[in-house]
Amino acid sequence: MKEEMLDIYDEAGQHIGVKTYAEVHRDGNWHRVVGLFIINSRHEILMQRRSRKKSISPGLLTVSVGGHLRTDEDEYACMKREMHEEMGIELDVGPARLLYACRDSKTSQDKTDNVFLAGYTLHGDIDLSALHYDKDEVEEFLYIPCTELKRMFDEGVALGVNRQVMTALFEYMKDSQ
Repeated sequence: MKEEMLDIYDEAGQHIGVKTYAEVHRDGNWHRVVGLFIINSRHEILMQRRSRKKSISPGLLTVSVGGHLRTDEDEYACMKREMHEEMGIELDVGPARLLYACRDSKTSQDKTDNVFLAGYTLHGDIDLSALHYDKDEVEEFLYIPCTELKRMFDEGVALGVNRQVMTALFEYMKDSQ
């Protein structure tokens, strides 16, 4: 299998080259990541629990789908690819709306993840029983009412997304009701 190639950036966000996924995380290069929160008609948020085998945020709840933008890939193409890879479904991501853009850094025993994050919201009802996913990547998908997710956040439950992202999500949910 061909190694995934990622565009790399300086801290100001200027493109400076291309490296493999492994090199980017080994060297701590800045790169781009996209996330998508899917919100159903009951105002519940579809969350992904990452596999406990993952080196970054193992076992934690995170965005519905997300991933690294490959070289020359736009955010919508990445969301569509990640939805297929992580959920086993095809869904039109054209109506997705930008929710946040920020930076984040996480370090684990074998990776440094310096990322420019862009996150989107998409409204739709997804039947969880229709999802097909790799248990080495994703432990489970579940809908969580926004009020419950906010309670968890306020109580300090560890999540696989940063404070800035969750604050943007809660503001959006408050404004969209």
